[in-house]
Amino acid sequence: MVNPGGGIVAVNRRQETVLKYPEEQLVGRRFLDLILPKDQPAVSALMTEILGGARKTPTVEVKVFDRAGRPVPMELDLTSIHTGTMMFLMVQLRDITERKHLERQLQEYSEALELKVVERTREIAETKTYLENLLENANDVIYTLDLDQRFTYVNSKVEIWKYRKEDLLGRPYLSLMSRRHRGKRLRATLDIGTKQAYEVELITGAGELRTALVSVSPLHDNNGAIMGVLGIARDITEKKQLEQQVLNAEKLASIGKLSAGVAHEINNPLGGILNCLYNLRKGTISSERQSEYLVSMEDGLRRVQKIVRQLLDFSQQHDPSLAPTEVNPLIERVLALSNYAFESSGVRLCKELGSELPLLLADGHMIEQVMMNLILNAVQAIKGEGVVTVRSLKDEAACVIEVADTGCGIAADVLPKIFDPFFTTKGQGEGTGLGLSVSLGIVQRHGGEIQVRSQIGKGTLFTVRLPAIHLRVPVGREA
Repeated sequence: MVNPGGGIVAVNRRQETVLKYPEEQLVGRRFLDLILPKDQPAVSALMTEILGGARKTPTVEVKVFDRAGRPVPMELDLTSIHTGTMMFLMVQLRDITERKHLERQLQEYSEALELKVVERTREIAETKTYLENLLENANDVIYTLDLDQRFTYVNSKVEIWKYRKEDLLGRPYLSLMSRRHRGKRLRATLDIGTKQAYEVELITGAGELRTALVSVSPLHDNNGAIMGVLGIARDITEKKQLEQQVLNAEKLASIGKLSAGVAHEINNPLGGILNCLYNLRKGTISSERQSEYLVSMEDGLRRVQKIVRQLLDFSQQHDPSLAPTEVNPLIERVLALSNYAFESSGVRLCKELGSELPLLLADGHMIEQVMMNLILNAVQAIKGEGVVTVRSLKDEAACVIEVADTGCGIAADVLPKIFDPFFTTKGQGEGTGLGLSVSLGIVQRHGGEIQVRSQIGKGTLFTVRLPAIHLRVPVGREA
């Protein structure tokens, strides 16, 4: 309590806890002397308001010296108290040291947070610039699509296809595709939400047809829902042309290996036909015998026709085309064409073809070429008598084709190199060194794999594993 002259007339025990003064050191002392000098004018003005008739003054913050002379932050309230004809000032001081400490901590935290926000904003801006530079300078066309399959972003690499990136924004993605490549696979990505890779044929801004290898992945929002597609496209037109040339060269090499056998297969029925004609011309055989000769000649011609048709079908160039394919009929066709390779070498063929095998989504001509390479290699690996075993079986979600031989085997130091282009263990002029490399490329483009196990003197096993049609995601052309 303070009298109108500003002197302290009474204090409570709480001040002893906060300010540490004994009561006798405060009573009679001038109240303003306890206030930090810079706060004294404001407190004096409040005291004047009370003396002027105000009942209560606003709460203010001041600093009050404790007994040790240290300023203590406090909140100050002044209220007038009337006792008869006397008026006193009731002074209420509340220690806010802890609150001020927390406020300082909060201020420091806010300042630190603001600095972090500024720093993070700078980092995000730098990252954004870095990513933009990365995307714009990439060697592939990178783009994003919304759920309506319209471009929301595309980098500048798209200019190689004679498009301006600004002109593609908002445009349907499928408008770039040739007619036979529009449709199913991109929609499947949006619906299923899985990553896919495949080849497409697109039309450039100049009207030229190009081939691109496309990898698409779904984009998800914070809740996991699909919001669009991220795509990466690489122009592989020239690469495809070179691959086709290599495929054709290796196919011709396989035909060269088969040429002697094909000639033998054709000569046998032709010899029989000539013999029948010779006897018919003599005119000394019965009509019944003539009928038998005609039937035999017709059978021989049909056999020749079948062999020639198989050879032509194998040797012709085909545009890659994926279609549901049965494995066992494909194997039978290859074995029929390579039959003489077994007969002329004395190598025995063992077929172990499984039943109820799943369909493959495959290019049958390409898989035939893989099988032809593996079977001919197996026959050539056997010097003298031996067995080549061809198996087909189902393994979980895949179809497996095995070609095993009892030949010379492959040395451990050579085994890692056998799929390298132009690597061959055969003599000069006996092989191109491309057969296994081409076969590996074909199988990988069908989403499969080739494994090989070999032991010197005991033989080699090649295992081709191809995904079943209902689960596969091939890297190949879409029909």
